[in-house]
Amino acid sequence: MSFKSKLKYRKAYKKIQDEDYNNAIKYFKKSFDDYSDDLSFLYNFAYCYYQIKDYGNYIEIINKLIYLDDSYEDAFNLKAGCFVYLGKFCEALNCLKDFLEKYDGSPSLLNHKNEIEMMCEMSKKGGIQINIVE
Repeated sequence: MSFKSKLKYRKAYKKIQDEDYNNAIKYFKKSFDDYSDDLSFLYNFAYCYYQIKDYGNYIEIINKLIYLDDSYEDAFNLKAGCFVYLGKFCEALNCLKDFLEKYDGSPSLLNHKNEIEMMCEMSKKGGIQINIVE
């Protein structure tokens, strides 16, 4: 691993602390090849996409993390949240079920699953529309 790559990785973390997520993403991309199997790197890289509401890229990066370690509960929870934001309620539910089939989830994850399960059922009936207000 090169010194330049380590420096870019550090700069990415600094940008996260400054809440400068777009520039953090640029640094993460530049150091990706050297850190593509580092769970913390992948989580923080995905987190930047989540913060700028680029849920498609978040899901892409978090899938890499899940491939490396499928026991990372926060990754599944946030991935499910991204699917909800995208209006893909049943995909969100499947995401959480995948995790819960292998591992015991926290009470908050179980509650999240139950909420999403209702959204999925309502969406199948054509009776749900969610407007996210921040």
